[in-house]
Amino acid sequence: MSLNRAERTIADYLARQPDERRHWQDKVARLAAAAAGPHAAADAVTDALAAYCRERATVLAEFRGLDTVPRTMLRNLAELLLRQWAPPPPKRPAAAVPWP
Repeated sequence: MSLNRAERTIADYLARQPDERRHWQDKVARLAAAAAGPHAAADAVTDALAAYCRERATVLAEFRGLDTVPRTMLRNLAELLLRQWAPPPPKRPAAAVPWP
């Protein structure tokens, strides 16, 4: 998956900071469990990432300039984090084919 500059900055930061990574693993799992479906979960994680960029931009130099990133630019990272850290959705039962 290709990530843009903003997404790569966040992903690299989470890879270097074990405490932040654990926090986001828990957060992504919670948001996915509370969401109505995969699209709603991706929206929730995208919103959380946008808020995270705004908050981190005030204290970390590498996040400066990311406080104004549109939330749509964080969607790929949100979907990647969901695939990595959220529990998989339950499998649908196979449709039963009646025998003639």
